Amino acid sequence: MAKQYGNAPLGGTILNTTYARTRNGYVAKERTRLNKAMMDANPAFQALRDQSQEFTRATRATKLVNFSFSEILKHAKDKRMSTRLTSLFNKVVKMDQINPRGKRNVLDGELELLTGFEFNEQVSLSNTLAKTPEIGIDRATGEIKLALESFVPATGLTFPPMSTHFKISLAAGLLDFEKDEKESKTAESDYLEISREPIPATNITLNLSPDSDLPLLVVCKISFVNEVNGIKEVAGWGSFTACKLVKVDTGV
Repeated sequence: MAKQYGNAPLGGTILNTTYARTRNGYVAKERTRLNKAMMDANPAFQALRDQSQEFTRATRATKLVNFSFSEILKHAKDKRMSTRLTSLFNKVVKMDQINPRGKRNVLDGELELLTGFEFNEQVSLSNTLAKTPEIGIDRATGEIKLALESFVPATGLTFPPMSTHFKISLAAGLLDFEKDEKESKTAESDYLEISREPIPATNITLNLSPDSDLPLLVVCKISFVNEVNGIKEVAGWGSFTACKLVKVDTGV
């Protein structure tokens, strides 16, 4: 394949040649005669069509998660988060042992693979917070609880320089991956000072629809701010925020 070099690389298509920028540099490639109609009609491309259908389901699932947890994910995700999550959902779909290729889906796959997913790849929740929050789920009442023991922030946190306060957020969502529908809620603690004085135990409670059999996803976040003259600013524009999918309950 030809490569395009120079101070003014080309882009787009000229006659039968398409110019594009890739991670390996600028490339030029000849346009193929193959089109969507030919691929849809040719049995030789059945496997490719099956893979495309399953990948589409993984992409839709990622969009649903992004939409469901948009509030807690603010300033809490890296640029590649959606790509990484789609790749993980693709693995979930491929773990479906019930349906044939092309019909495999998220619900019949291994949704538990999502447990532990870090929305900010640069910051791990377990490395940021020394104590592990306990998550309780009561399907009958729809109650989701986060309980965190008392600890000393100055020694129990890995926090960015100049940070003065932090807070803990909890989000939970019932996700219908077939209908692309959701019910989600978010709650958070007050801002807590980073000091050598122990803070009291933290408890956060959310309530969703009772007796639901939809998959339930729970996300926990810890974020930092720098307070100056009563004004709080997000530390590092969220680059130090840790956000993790801590619990997956399939409802089965």
